[in-house]
Amino acid sequence: LEIAQGVYGSRFVGNTLRRPGQISDYGNHVDVAGSLGQVNRDVVIEGNVFISDGLRVDTCAVFGMAYDTIISNNTFTGFTNAANSVGLIFLGGTVGVRGTVIVSNTFTGCRFGVRVNGDTTDFLVQGNTFTDVQQSDAVIWADSSGAGRIEGNIITGSQPMVGILLSDTGNFGHAGTIVAGNHVTLPVSSLFCLTSNNVITNNVFNETTTEGSGTILLTGANVLGNLVAGNIINTPSPWAIRLSTGANFNTISNNVISSA
Repeated sequence: LEIAQGVYGSRFVGNTLRRPGQISDYGNHVDVAGSLGQVNRDVVIEGNVFISDGLRVDTCAVFGMAYDTIISNNTFTGFTNAANSVGLIFLGGTVGVRGTVIVSNTFTGCRFGVRVNGDTTDFLVQGNTFTDVQQSDAVIWADSSGAGRIEGNIITGSQPMVGILLSDTGNFGHAGTIVAGNHVTLPVSSLFCLTSNNVITNNVFNETTTEGSGTILLTGANVLGNLVAGNIINTPSPWAIRLSTGANFNTISNNVISSA
């Protein structure tokens, strides 16, 4: 499905998409692609079934001038070949992605979940379920210059990876995301924070091995002014919450930490 430039208010509901590489050269299940002067707005992608056989890199992308896209109640299965640099659902890459909502989707046996990139802002990743996650850099990766919310997601798996990653690999100045009410169960760190002024609160983080980086890790010279509060952390690791390498002026408050 390509939702090209200048599309307003269209809905894509109840479709089943399998192995897109056999019907196009692009490999993407969905592209929402606005551009300067031809904005996409209020596109809805809902209740669809997306199936990959893992034979090629394929993804669902929102990029360019795309405003208020909703991706909800879809199922994604078998995306084992999603690239770390892109992700299964990818927001950004070019300027202009605003107000994307990714809510109540189910991901099963997929290598990557959601990556937020470029200058994407005002994003919401909420109430999604990720099960049997396959090894990658992170399941949810916020790496843009804009702030957003990551709330109420469930992430479970037995392979080593980060659950939620807040970073700024492009030096965009990312900061200010709210990470709240998520439930993460993985062998290694539930959350890596490499940026500033984020709020990490009321999550449940279960680390199932003694990997040792920290169930919550805040690290780097630009990691300033974060609030880590009211989380429940269960871990056999030596560090439940770890600050290192210049992570200054952060507040750690009212968390409950137990040995798993």
